[in-house]
Amino acid sequence: MAIKRGEIDYVLFEREIGALNICQHPNVVTSLESWREEVLFSGVLTNCHMIVMELCETSLGQKLDNVNGGFEIHSIKFITAQLIRGLDFVHSPEHVYTPRRATLWYRSPELLLMSTNYSSAVDLWSLGCIVAEMFLGEPLLEGSSEITQITKIVELIGPVNRTKMPQYLHLPLLDVVELPQQQSPDVWARVVPVLSQDPEGLSLIASFLQINPDDRLPCADALFEPFVVNEVHALLSGQESLPEHPQAPADLSNNGSPEVIIIEDSPELVDENNPPEPESSNDPPNVEDNHDVSEAIANEDSHEPGNHDERDEVIVIEDSP
Repeated sequence: MAIKRGEIDYVLFEREIGALNICQHPNVVTSLESWREEVLFSGVLTNCHMIVMELCETSLGQKLDNVNGGFEIHSIKFITAQLIRGLDFVHSPEHVYTPRRATLWYRSPELLLMSTNYSSAVDLWSLGCIVAEMFLGEPLLEGSSEITQITKIVELIGPVNRTKMPQYLHLPLLDVVELPQQQSPDVWARVVPVLSQDPEGLSLIASFLQINPDDRLPCADALFEPFVVNEVHALLSGQESLPEHPQAPADLSNNGSPEVIIIEDSPELVDENNPPEPESSNDPPNVEDNHDVSEAIANEDSHEPGNHDERDEVIVIEDSP
């Protein structure tokens, strides 16, 4: 099992636990237990929350950090099918949970423009960015601030303006910044050759990366897209050979103290009031041939569970948003 440990407001802690308890689904991480206790951080006794979760052998983020040139198509389809299934469950009316906090590189145009009345469609944009990243082997859009991020969106997809946005959206940043009005050939030269290799994958990505949030393909419909429909069917029928959640045994009573591995986990979650500083690392602060791809976007592996012979493994994850 994995223990997520971090310093957090009590209300936020209870909200996170409540969301995890409600969202019981094979493609949503499972919360097993939770509590609060005082922990010594840098010589200071700090009141922290502890959440016990199932242990997965790796994460998609770790795989993306280590991949060279993108994933194999089968892996992309399999992972995408699971992402869509999990998000479809979370987006059901009784489960909707769309916090404004989001990693900058995967943040939707309406959030970048500081909309306050966004919807679950912000997650669909992020999903499109993640699927594209699995193809590319690197983030699709790497900005260092809200302005540079929205600029990169324009360079890839085209102008972001009020005519492309729903009238009900309040977009204060759109009134105070001047954005480019055309796509960048350099961006297309990097992205198009890779994404064009799989038209069905490109179509799915394009259906999520719509400027207008109302035009993004809901997960309930995405489950039937040609790119993933076979994988979704295999998952539902139990025919898929790859495990959905690789995990270690959960019993800690295996004749001795558990092995504790502390992992400093600092997810790149950024608040709209505190954009990240530009970084030199690969981590975020997540022509004629171009025409058809541009129009499409404008219009429209796994690991087996580890064998722990002598003692089970506990990973302590530091939660540092």
